[in-house]
Amino acid sequence: FRSMYGATELSNVISWMPRDTMEHMTIGFPAPNVQMKVVDLDTGKVLGPKEHGELWVKSPTNMRAYYNNPEATAEVITPDGWLRTGDIVYYDETGRFYVVERIKQFFHCMGRQVAQSEIEAVLLSHEGVEEAAVIDVPHSEYSDVAKAFVVLKPSYRGPGRIRTQELQQFVMGNGI
Repeated sequence: FRSMYGATELSNVISWMPRDTMEHMTIGFPAPNVQMKVVDLDTGKVLGPKEHGELWVKSPTNMRAYYNNPEATAEVITPDGWLRTGDIVYYDETGRFYVVERIKQFFHCMGRQVAQSEIEAVLLSHEGVEEAAVIDVPHSEYSDVAKAFVVLKPSYRGPGRIRTQELQQFVMGNGI
């Protein structure tokens, strides 16, 4: 068994893990003739190990363009031929890449990129939360804000147990 990563626009597998090596969320090492880099979403700066950014790929098998759609092509292919995958990744000191999530699962709030999954993970770490789902909703002052749907554990349900403000403070107190 081998873990691999690819996309339609890349026309091929662009990374893989050595045979019989499994690690959660890794897409492995770049394949031969494939260049991969992690780029900051806001500045376009190339990032180093363990820094999260968008995966850009340059390969002989990258698509050249979307058929009859130059605007969409310009959004994903840079003038120097890098393809923007739309995936947030990082790599470690060995050069192994890991997927964090899709850019479309991020939203802008109060001047920073926020991932719904990050907020969900913090909520799920609260002792009284059984399930959590987060979406972004438009806000006149902050671009977007998070809206969480939470199911409390049975022993935490009822009047006077957990209030919305308590969960908001818990999330903010955990760096979100």
